[in-house]
Amino acid sequence: MTNEMEKAMLDKLVLGLIEKAVERLEAIKPWERENYIKPATMKKKEAAHYLGISTPLLDRLGITKIHPNGVGPGRLVLYRRETIDEWLRKKELEDNKTFEDYLDDEISEEDLKVN
Repeated sequence: MTNEMEKAMLDKLVLGLIEKAVERLEAIKPWERENYIKPATMKKKEAAHYLGISTPLLDRLGITKIHPNGVGPGRLVLYRRETIDEWLRKKELEDNKTFEDYLDDEISEEDLKVN
């Protein structure tokens, strides 16, 4: 094998590794790319981005907010990351209920019918 062939193979290998690294970096979610150390709290826009929804929808979801500067318009509203994750887990469990689970909750079959 000549030096040129070895160099060409090495270049191809390095380019392949670089392409794989770029693919993995691009797969990282934007908030993870910006902050490898994730903050414990997020502003409203960041929380909406974290969930992949709009800020008006975030307002309607009923996720507990932190009001460090008091309550009212124009005040800083923060969302705790662990509270959002806990809310998501709770919603997953609710969505995975079976008919028997609803019976245990004393909900009748009539209550489950779609009108």
